[in-house]
Amino acid sequence: MGMLWTLAALMEYAVMRQPGNVWLMPLDWRSRFASIPIQQISSEFPIFAQTIAASILGAWLMRCARGGAFMVCGMCVFTEMAYEFTQKPAVSAWLVPMIPQVWPLNYVARFMGVGTFSSDNVLAIILGGLISYLVMLNTIPSRR
Repeated sequence: MGMLWTLAALMEYAVMRQPGNVWLMPLDWRSRFASIPIQQISSEFPIFAQTIAASILGAWLMRCARGGAFMVCGMCVFTEMAYEFTQKPAVSAWLVPMIPQVWPLNYVARFMGVGTFSSDNVLAIILGGLISYLVMLNTIPSRR
């Protein structure tokens, strides 16, 4: 189920992004999808689906019980929200100069510096965490 959410996020990202930003589709397809008005309301779907996928896959890989699933969902939500808040201009201006410019960390610093904070993304993260926990509550058998 987590892999399906990951696939859904990737497909939405490839299909619904602005025409100049999508490199997976032919140019004529991109121009057709640019006229679909759902793009304006679907910009938060990838982070929503990513939160659900990461939570479900993390709990499955760790073979968690219900309490462990709550911790995994909480850590996924905390990580996503921390990254979202680091994209605020005041936070990124303070944090980016403190990150060492070595190979994997230079990409993190670059994404923080050019990202934009969105309260809609925060709401999508919270909803994704809640939905993934509710899904896991209904799928993880209770121990007796």
